[in-house]
Amino acid sequence: MLRSLPHETALRAPARMTVPAVLVFLTLSVVLILSAGGCATTAKYEAMLHTWVGQPEKALVSSWGTPHRVYESGGTKWLTFVNTETVNVSGSAPTYKKNREGEYVPYGGSSPSSYTTTCETTFEIEGGVVRRWRHKGDGCEME
Repeated sequence: MLRSLPHETALRAPARMTVPAVLVFLTLSVVLILSAGGCATTAKYEAMLHTWVGQPEKALVSSWGTPHRVYESGGTKWLTFVNTETVNVSGSAPTYKKNREGEYVPYGGSSPSSYTTTCETTFEIEGGVVRRWRHKGDGCEME
């Protein structure tokens, strides 16, 4: 069973630490905090989307650009924006090992590859103002 530590003791240094140990402790604490803050998450993307609720449609289009699709019905408008991003991953060279015959043979390595992420975000507009939003796709993240 996991137990959480009280907030006060979460990052407290032991009472008797040498100066170098304190510096290492502080450095590791800062690295941990900064690395946790740089992660792209859906929650951060949704928090950004929520800032658009109540904003004018004109401001949204000015910031996001021309929507990919627009649909209107009964005084409500839906603006859909699509973002597709291709990420290229470089390969790695193999290492060479000597076999029993004394020949060098390749071992490991990988080929270059790529993958594509997509995020489709739709804003619902009523009376010229953003009222709601929704999104779908594996690329709906923000740092």
